Amino acid sequence: MNEQFGDWYREADIQPEHETLTKRWTAIELSAEDIDDSGIVGLGRLFHGLTESGATRDVLHKALFEADNAFSTKNTVEVRLLAGVCLFHVAAQQNDQTGHMAAYALVCPTLLGRRSKIFAPSIPEAASGILDRASSLLRQHVPTKRAPVSKLADEAAKIEEAETANNFQQGGPHVRAALEKLRSSIAAVSEKANRLEKAQALYREDSDILWWMTGRYSRDLSQPLKDIGLPGAAIVIGKELADLIEQQPGPVATQAVLNRCLEDVGGNPSESVTLTTAVNKAPPEWRNQWFAADGNRDLLSLCPLTAAIRHSVDIDGSWGSAAQSLTGVAANTKLSGTELAYQMYRECMFRKLG
Repeated sequence: MNEQFGDWYREADIQPEHETLTKRWTAIELSAEDIDDSGIVGLGRLFHGLTESGATRDVLHKALFEADNAFSTKNTVEVRLLAGVCLFHVAAQQNDQTGHMAAYALVCPTLLGRRSKIFAPSIPEAASGILDRASSLLRQHVPTKRAPVSKLADEAAKIEEAETANNFQQGGPHVRAALEKLRSSIAAVSEKANRLEKAQALYREDSDILWWMTGRYSRDLSQPLKDIGLPGAAIVIGKELADLIEQQPGPVATQAVLNRCLEDVGGNPSESVTLTTAVNKAPPEWRNQWFAADGNRDLLSLCPLTAAIRHSVDIDGSWGSAAQSLTGVAANTKLSGTELAYQMYRECMFRKLG
């Protein structure tokens, strides 16, 4: 059981008892087993108070009943809380694409804390910490032992000696020892090759990021970033950085890279603007090219900035109310240029997984 479980209950204004927490944690573990992408999105919608189709809620209810047959489905606030806890558990236990997706489902809808009335905010904050730690581990150097290939020579010499003496019984143990050492060597070489392949991919990714950052040029629009101007450029920068990254959840220095790019744009990236202003300032042709077709509305509902851009493409003029009805985020919510870039980056990384 997570040591923060009881605190999360109290944060949702529910006073827990030890027996109840034990039963609920059993339900959390049951719900987290074999969870898929649609389940993650469904739990994210449930936790953030968005309309959910019912399939995910039914799975969660079933697990809760299995752990405690006295559980009442009328406890809607508790079910909502447990949806978030289940996502956190998946993110904490699985350092893979499923775990990262669960963390993004908690983090992205909060709009970096700008969302109004965030439910149980310490859960998304903890999920953000999981992503940061995973980013740090991604580029952590792990030394590997040298493959013991040279030790095979000793066994080979003994096998040759037994063969010369025509004593195959004497050579048998050395053959087995040689095969075992060969197996061990192949495993070590394979592990080393896998690590080198991963390191090469990260080096290439870092190189691409550095060239893009140094060039100060939009890959999508084929023009200098400074010509786009804030706040629209902040959204473009966030999306383009995510495009360059294949290794989830990206480098730990992401925010530093985004800030460096924003320095070249000019203006004040710390100045806050409404979501409406930011989206409308993003180049129309860019919005039409990259955001006109995004069919997964459930996933889109957990990406408030992307949803706002998508609705600006579909609806001429006042699109704010349509976007808000999908995501629950008001169009007059304010973010700085720095926040816009990071939010766009995170949403794009989330959508890559979904």
